[in-house]
Amino acid sequence: MKKNLMRMAADAEPLKAQLKRIEDTFSVDGVVLHDQRNVVKQFTIHTSVSDTLTVIVKSFKIPRPVQGWIYAHWRPSKAKRSFEYAQKLQTLGINTHRPLAYTEKFANGKLRESYFFSELIDHDCTIRDILAQGDHADLDIIRQFVAFTCDMHKKNVLHLDHSPGNTLIKKNGSTCHFSIIDINRLQFKTVNLQDGLKNFSRLSDNLIIIKCIANCYAEYTQTNPEQCYQILRQYQLTEHKRCARKQRLKHLAEKLFSHKQKTSDA
Repeated sequence: MKKNLMRMAADAEPLKAQLKRIEDTFSVDGVVLHDQRNVVKQFTIHTSVSDTLTVIVKSFKIPRPVQGWIYAHWRPSKAKRSFEYAQKLQTLGINTHRPLAYTEKFANGKLRESYFFSELIDHDCTIRDILAQGDHADLDIIRQFVAFTCDMHKKNVLHLDHSPGNTLIKKNGSTCHFSIIDINRLQFKTVNLQDGLKNFSRLSDNLIIIKCIANCYAEYTQTNPEQCYQILRQYQLTEHKRCARKQRLKHLAEKLFSHKQKTSDA
């Protein structure tokens, strides 16, 4: 039977006791940053008498029994992947959270709780804030973002959750520094043109922005801009159909549940 564990990054070993206390009091302490499927909280710990460190802790949703068994015996947990992927990205020169530790707790041969501890990334905004400006979006920032993403692709990194909120931006004059978060869904492989453009399909529906992304990606990959635009638009249409189908199924499920409730109450 697998035992509970806390794995530390080598440079974070002196923080182990404090991170363990955070884990033990996670449900009642910390500043909530996100609370949906997973819970993300912010904590401050002391690294010396005068210095502090802001720690971001992500508590992953308790998996269903079958998933819990898979994570315990076959597949790395999301917390473990987040930790190890962050270390790998660092070696590749791609900015992300500085990983501090991850923990896993097991019960009855299944993964129950898991946490990923990392250092807060100093940032001004996310790429979502830029894209949300639509026709008035800063296209220079978008071009820099495309260059950052293309660099990841050239380093054989594909962020499968490349949604607008998962790229942080720190501005330094006209230059932007980008960092990626939510990294438990990465692929390390050769990224072809189709995969690379599909990576942008969930970012924006604005045609000015889409054209800018396609033209920039064509420039960095030395491919045809119109071809890139058509590929990106096709992936967007496919994504829209998928989302619409998902919404229809959700609506149908809600109607069936509501009808069942009314029937049982009658």
